[in-house]
Amino acid sequence: MTEFSKFVDSIRHSIMLNKQRRLIVLQGERTWAIDLITQIEQLGHTVWLGDDGMSEFENRLGEDVQLVAMNKAQSVLGTETSTLVFDSYSGFNPDAFGKATGILKGGGVCFLITPAEGKWLDYNDPDYNRYIASPDQLTRVNNFFIQRLINQINQDQTVIKVRQEQALPVVELHPDEQGLAITEPAENSLQPLTPFANMQQQRSALEIIKTITGHRKRPLIMTADRGRGKTSVLGLAAAQLIRDHAVSHIIVTAPKIDAVASLFKHAVQLLPGAVCSKTDLKWQGKVIEFVAPDVIVTDKPKCDLLLVDEAAAIPTSMLTIIAQSFSRIVFATTIHGYEGTGRGFALRFMNTLVKLSPNYRQVELMQPIRWSENDPVEAFTNRILALNFKSVNYDSSIEGVNETLEFEKISQQQLLDKPQLLEQLFGLLVLAHYQTSPTDFRQLLDAPQLHIFVVKNQENIVATALVLEEGLFEEELAEQVWLGKRRLRGHLLAQSLMAQLGLQQAGQYKFARVMRIAVHPQLQRQRIGQRLNEFVKQWALKQHFDYLGASFGATAPLLDYWHALGYQAVRLGLTKDKASGTHSVMVLQPLSVASELLMKNARGLFVRSLRYNLSGDFNAIEPTLISSLSQNIVEPHLLSPLISHQDHINLTVYGQGQRPFEQINYAFDALFWQQPSQISLLTPAQQQLLVIKLLQQRTWSETTKLCEYNGKKLAQRAMKQLAQVLIDTTKHD
Repeated sequence: MTEFSKFVDSIRHSIMLNKQRRLIVLQGERTWAIDLITQIEQLGHTVWLGDDGMSEFENRLGEDVQLVAMNKAQSVLGTETSTLVFDSYSGFNPDAFGKATGILKGGGVCFLITPAEGKWLDYNDPDYNRYIASPDQLTRVNNFFIQRLINQINQDQTVIKVRQEQALPVVELHPDEQGLAITEPAENSLQPLTPFANMQQQRSALEIIKTITGHRKRPLIMTADRGRGKTSVLGLAAAQLIRDHAVSHIIVTAPKIDAVASLFKHAVQLLPGAVCSKTDLKWQGKVIEFVAPDVIVTDKPKCDLLLVDEAAAIPTSMLTIIAQSFSRIVFATTIHGYEGTGRGFALRFMNTLVKLSPNYRQVELMQPIRWSENDPVEAFTNRILALNFKSVNYDSSIEGVNETLEFEKISQQQLLDKPQLLEQLFGLLVLAHYQTSPTDFRQLLDAPQLHIFVVKNQENIVATALVLEEGLFEEELAEQVWLGKRRLRGHLLAQSLMAQLGLQQAGQYKFARVMRIAVHPQLQRQRIGQRLNEFVKQWALKQHFDYLGASFGATAPLLDYWHALGYQAVRLGLTKDKASGTHSVMVLQPLSVASELLMKNARGLFVRSLRYNLSGDFNAIEPTLISSLSQNIVEPHLLSPLISHQDHINLTVYGQGQRPFEQINYAFDALFWQQPSQISLLTPAQQQLLVIKLLQQRTWSETTKLCEYNGKKLAQRAMKQLAQVLIDTTKHD
């Protein structure tokens, strides 16, 4: 047995009793580090994350070593291992590190392979490629994330550092006994054979079962930090309901289908003979199945119970529809994690849930199941990935802060130098957006051409905007992008205008894309976001940008917000994002005289595309979104010619009840498009009817159902009244 193998064995022996884990950092050449690990005689089951350069070592690793590419880290979720190797020579992917450390069980060791400390900052980390458009930009990438990581490694007394050409360190381990706390048994015991890891899990499963056996409209909120067995509890409780209660159909939804694999794995333990596929589990004529969030919202499938896993990573608008549409629901979410954040979930969604279901229930899983309390690897991971960063806390909404606000542009260097500033900023981003990942944290520190704007109230960050420079392509590159031969990372605005709208000249303009804009939830509706946007706009004008722009999942309230700031839509994505259930929309605001013509052309193409696709790819879009888009189509060159005198007569006769809709629908359509903004004069019910029947061309049966009319005749009568309203409010020859 080699000296290093003995060294690792002694560490494992010391930490095994209390289920603690340890991080061992191997600082030196890659071949040296790999050679050290392959010398370990009792390596055990090992998950090895790394991409290239492993072929020469594979024959020495043995059958127990599972090689996983960095971009495939998601595949290891739901498994566990006693040894983890993370090769940062393959790129320090923050999301991959967070996922990988979550599968390391108590008594396990994580080996982090890094360049020597003095050489790491000069190493061209392959992960940099995710933040640049082309290799020539590598020199402009910051190494602040790695600088901070090195500092965290050196400051953490629990991290064991092994340096090439130096003696092995002397390690004194003092296992923490606090992880052995005992929880009192639950009042109502489950069947003794159910494989729960601790009493908190057992209590939580009982609460899930009560969602079925108790009163309707009393949803359960289950929160947990990573590694607490949240998904396993969902699976075990679902299996008990299928096996022991009159429950035959349970639906599980989550942002990604991968989440249900672990759920099914645990459910099978209680359902002998169950047949599993990627999307469902069947047992004795009963089923637990996965349905994507967008399908849940659109189709509202019937079921006995709906389980929403990783609810924090689903937009609040979708969660609200789910809460309104289902009577028995469990919302489960991670407090700190790469899937989303429970803190933001609480602030964004709980206020809505209180109004919809004031008798909702809550349960929290706090005790780890794979490792002990106060685990060193968990604490280290949380720190380096900013998983526990918090924004400034306000106990309640506060008003009247506008007079004390300070608007600033800050640098990434300032974030590195001032940890409190970094925590407040990223904490706010996590709080404000439903999907903020550790990769976003690294991008915040390292991405080139990223500009950071903040609003402070008494030195506390209360709002922020992240703006990315785009555009200004060289002629040859611009042609390749326009022809669809090249796709660039970043450069979303210029690339979309060129490749999707066909506007080749867009590549010569300078764009400032607002990647994120966030205001603390308890200071919203005080025009802070509007003032911040104006601050960014003035900066962009001084820096000679041609456009301000943004791209986001389109909802009517969000689009109305951007319209109010002076932006106009130029593109609406043809397909829905499965996680958000929305079509992406791109908005622009021209800042130079030269950019006005391109904006005019983009708007013209957008309106023509919208009009054509409303009865096709856009025929299921929310009517409120179409109304919001229509209200802002006011430019003269976008409007259709006035309808003919004969069309006007036919519509008038239709409004009086003498013609069927199918004989005048073409004239009705022309009437609307000669002045789309008139839709703002209609009631919400009239807007919904106009969009669904006239623009999206739904059947009368669909229209009657979606608009909630008691029969086709009432819907037809309302349509005739609507025609008369438009005739009365629209100019005509």
